[in-house]
Amino acid sequence: MNNKHRRRVLLALDAANSTLETLEFAAFLAVELEAKLQGLFVEDADLLQVAALPFTREVVLFSAQERRFEGGALDRSLKIVAKRVQMELARVAEGARLSWSFETVRGRRIPLLLEVGATSDVLIVARPRQKRWRPESGDQLSASRGVIYLVYTDTPSAEHALITALVLARQKGRQLVVLVPQEGKGQTSLAVRAAGRLAELQPQASVREMAFPMGVENLCKQSGGEAIILPADMPEVQDPVWFQSLLDKVRCPLVLVR
Repeated sequence: MNNKHRRRVLLALDAANSTLETLEFAAFLAVELEAKLQGLFVEDADLLQVAALPFTREVVLFSAQERRFEGGALDRSLKIVAKRVQMELARVAEGARLSWSFETVRGRRIPLLLEVGATSDVLIVARPRQKRWRPESGDQLSASRGVIYLVYTDTPSAEHALITALVLARQKGRQLVVLVPQEGKGQTSLAVRAAGRLAELQPQASVREMAFPMGVENLCKQSGGEAIILPADMPEVQDPVWFQSLLDKVRCPLVLVR
């Protein structure tokens, strides 16, 4: 694989999305792509704005009593969390002998992620730490955690996304499942193309058709896979509402490849 143009893996983090598991996943991918690992900690401006309102209240966990929410306290807490995340990222990156950097930015989360994703070779968005995967009975896409899912589309970045998925699947010894939009009866031309590429590169991988784009949202909601990889130039990804919907549902790292 030629990695000359795959030089930046950007990991987007915030106070709710900063698990050690995701840091290690991002570092592994950066090593395999011979890329620099960049951590981006997002201070959500919308959350801070709400916290600053005079009528905002919080409920104390143990007493269940309400009290005024202090915006300044939230700001200080975010800075403490960002510092801890930076230290953990440094430890993981230096352990993997990676070049790394870390930046804290304040802004509206979804527009900011879409903006940085437009200039990143690979953008990884961590799953919220409070989410735990539980397979749903009867769901064919709810497989073991050792599965890499790739959404394969008819866009220029699809080939880069495929190569990234193959790297992960091979180096981590994972099953690769390639999902293509369902267009009607029988195999679509895109499914045939994906199957042909996999026959050359990864014969053990499988191709499945799914309803699109609803199938991608369902995959994020139901899948306990190790990662879900999307081409960053999918038109749907540029829709803030749809992208927010994915992030609300996703249960594993979401990887956008350009």
